[in-house]
Amino acid sequence: MSRHLPPLRLFGVFETICRTDNLRAAATALNVSQPAVSQSLRQLEDHIGARLINRNTRPASLTAEGEILLRATEDGLGRISGAVDEIRRHQAQRGSNVTVACSVGVATLWLMPHLESFYCDHPDVQVNVITSESGAPTIAGDVDIAIRFGDGKWSDGTVTPLLEERIEPVCTPELAERLTLTPERLHAAPLIHVDVKDPRWLGWTDYLAALGLGRPTHPVQLRFSNYVQATQAALAGRGVALGWRTITGGYVSEGRLVAPVEATLTPPSSFYAVTAFDRAEDAATRRLLDWLASLSGGPSDIRHPGRRAGT
Repeated sequence: MSRHLPPLRLFGVFETICRTDNLRAAATALNVSQPAVSQSLRQLEDHIGARLINRNTRPASLTAEGEILLRATEDGLGRISGAVDEIRRHQAQRGSNVTVACSVGVATLWLMPHLESFYCDHPDVQVNVITSESGAPTIAGDVDIAIRFGDGKWSDGTVTPLLEERIEPVCTPELAERLTLTPERLHAAPLIHVDVKDPRWLGWTDYLAALGLGRPTHPVQLRFSNYVQATQAALAGRGVALGWRTITGGYVSEGRLVAPVEATLTPPSSFYAVTAFDRAEDAATRRLLDWLASLSGGPSDIRHPGRRAGT
């Protein structure tokens, strides 16, 4: 359709002529000469194949064809102008908003507790957090940064290492004292399981097998569908959970959970931030990404609401 249209600039000239009522005023408004305006009008008429302005009247008036085109031109230019304004508002809003996608556990137990400190340093940036069940949420829609657990070999954005995971058993200090566990007896403890489909998130069976510590044998085997529920069960003293640094590290640093035995495993996967290519150079996104990378210290750096670094 666009191949049959006159050059779009001619519609702007035509609208200006109609709005200012004469060629001289239109030339002044467009900052061009009056002959240039007349030539543009003739070009538009030649393209359409009809006279748009009746030059035999004083003042000049629109022909019937001119009336039809003016209504369409005003409507079209108005819609384009509105679209441009909407895009500019959207861009201005995005300039101070960053959307992060991550799993429920990472959002609840790692990202959200830290955001207060980010806002203290960057009060002009609004962070929107959306969660998914997957440990590797996609870059889609308005997502600027996806926090993923994996090998870092993704091609849909700029990949930045964040945290190397660490896995260790955790429970309340009271339960640890009562159980008096050793690594060899860990399989016989009341274990809290998390049933996830992602094989990168090791469960108790894989963890114990990797360290050569047998298979779970205790009659009490609590099972949950996510790490947030499992962590709450561990905090309630209901059993021993498989603690992941990003999920339980803050509670360990606070002393609410402890490692009843020294049996640490470093999985092959780690946490990464994947930034959408078209947002990698955005100032607000860059500030959040730099801040996320700065959180890659040990578990003592991971705290929860109500606890500030250094307190």
